[in-house]
Formats: sequence, C-alpha cells, structure tokens
Amino acid sequence: MDTARILAEVEQEIERLTVVAKALRGTEVKTRRTLSASARRRIGAATSARWAAQRSGQEGAKPRRTMSAAARNRISRAQKARWAKLRGK
Repeated sequence: MDTARILAEVEQEIERLTVVAKALRGTEVKTRRTLSASARRRIGAATSARWAAQRSGQEGAKPRRTMSAAARNRISRAQKARWAKLRGK
C-alpha cells in the first residue's frame, strides 16, 4: 500500500466534506470575480471623470424652475381654502 496515495485521497475527501459542511451551514465558498488590468483602468478613468465633472459643477447643475405669479396665486388660494375648511368656516 502506498501511504502517499492514501494520504492524498484522505485529504481530498476532507476537502470535499468541508465544502459540503459549509454549503449545509449556508456559508458556501464564493469565488470573487477578478477584473483585468484594462478593466480596472477603464473603471478608474470613468470614476475620475465623474468626480471631476461633479466638482466642476457640470453634472447635476439643473437650472432653477420658476413659478409664475398666477400659479403662486392659485396655490395660495387653494391652501387658504384648505385652512378655512379645517377651521369650519
């Protein structure tokens, strides 16, 4: 009997049983996805561009919306009517 072969088989069985035990516990070994160097560079460049645009005010700088005087008047009258209704007038 070759003891090295037996030892290798036992170690394989231990590893298999360890994976099974982790799966039963719900802590299955999950492999992480690795990114290539070019993908990391592209993501880094996109992130840098996004932050640079945000710092310079290009992104997210929406113009303020103005409301006409007539619209403000309609809203004011509607709110006053709600208040009057609550007061029971």
